Amino acid sequence: MKVVYIGLKPQKGDNVAGTKLVWAPGQVHEIEDEKIAAKLVEHADIWADAAKPYKLLEQGDPSRAPLPSVTITVPGAKFTVEEPPEVLSRIAQGELVAVFMTKEDRALFDEWKLDRATAPDSGQALSVLKKNQRQGASHASVSPMM
Repeated sequence: MKVVYIGLKPQKGDNVAGTKLVWAPGQVHEIEDEKIAAKLVEHADIWADAAKPYKLLEQGDPSRAPLPSVTITVPGAKFTVEEPPEVLSRIAQGELVAVFMTKEDRALFDEWKLDRATAPDSGQALSVLKKNQRQGASHASVSPMM
């Protein structure tokens, strides 16, 4: 499938499907894997199927404006997160918690979710998994501390 970038930014990297492709507005890339292409075009305000009619977004179009963003800087990294205003507001009010993980932590977290014996909010789960992985265990069951 040919995927076109229709968004407002002067350059957009794939942060959805892991293709490592970068687009300029109106630029088309051929995505061989249909599932990956489908993931991209699900974000209809960013990418579109180039084989179908599409319209490039224009500055000042309030119905298709980019989402508000917040930039988070930590030692050695800087992230920009775009979310609807209600999500950013709930994060600011402490109703939601944003979590960033390395790929290694994500893999460990996915493994933990498959075989967990604890609530998803256990603060010790990842550290126990990491410890067990370093010691050669393939997985761990964690009980929350009381």
